[in-house]
Amino acid sequence: MRKQKKLRRFQSGFTLVEMLAVLAITGVVGTLMFQTLSSTLRSANKSDSIATIQQNGNFVLSQMTRMIRYSVSLESPDTCYSGPTPIPVVSESITVRNVDNNTTTFSCDTTTGVIASNSANMLNDSAVAVTSCSFSCFQANPYDSPTMTISFTLNKKNGNNLVENNSPTIFQTSVILRNVQ
Repeated sequence: MRKQKKLRRFQSGFTLVEMLAVLAITGVVGTLMFQTLSSTLRSANKSDSIATIQQNGNFVLSQMTRMIRYSVSLESPDTCYSGPTPIPVVSESITVRNVDNNTTTFSCDTTTGVIASNSANMLNDSAVAVTSCSFSCFQANPYDSPTMTISFTLNKKNGNNLVENNSPTIFQTSVILRNVQ
């Protein structure tokens, strides 16, 4: 009888407590691995979004800056000089006359999310949208060249409320019209 009890005690197998402990440890390790992978993928997605937004914003800003800098006149607003105590003239669009005597109008439409040059969208990626935009013009006296300040904010279009899809980036620069006649 004693020999039979000894054999039962040494038979191979797992107890219920051992099985539950293994399942609990596996669950914790699995959860940690999933969270790490999820965080890594979200970070990569945010990096891609920021890179796309910066590429589009830098392209638009450089194109606008170049065209404004070398224009021969400012058509709209018609003047940037606001009197002896100058204040910037702010507008949602500007029109400049180019060296070849053509006019170019830059405008922003936050409802459709585009920055346009003569009604053509300047953004290269349809996943990027303009969320705010303004142009301001300043002249210390009527004989100075106007200084245009361009300011706009780009964000990922149709981004949900996740942090990685909501990364607005502000772009701003000032340009002096060099060839004003």
